[in-house]
Amino acid sequence: MDAAGVPRVKQFTELTGAELDIAVALALGASKTKTAMDNAIACGVPLRYREPMFAVVNAAGIAVMWRPTVDWYQGGPLLTNLLELGFMIMQPPEMPVAVIKEAWRIEGADVLEAVCRTVVAMAQTKESA
Repeated sequence: MDAAGVPRVKQFTELTGAELDIAVALALGASKTKTAMDNAIACGVPLRYREPMFAVVNAAGIAVMWRPTVDWYQGGPLLTNLLELGFMIMQPPEMPVAVIKEAWRIEGADVLEAVCRTVVAMAQTKESA
């Protein structure tokens, strides 16, 4: 909260763990109020929101927690998409991992965190344009 008691919105660079997982789902176009099928149409991933997180729902209706920040099966395709867009991954010695492209440099504690933060930053940039 700020000095006036207003909740402060976290910047994408401050997001980690579950908060970042939720932000990635929303950045991809998922909605907390849509069904898994509706979210699959909107963002390509059948996500269903159940407090406190999103879950991926498979064809059998089995839900697995949406954790792209730690699960390579979920976060790996996000990395692939960024690489196809011309982003690079760098980790200089003694430095955090960075996803870079031209003026973009998004850092994270590891590759998946940096990738997820980049997905959120791209969505925020589109929204503000």
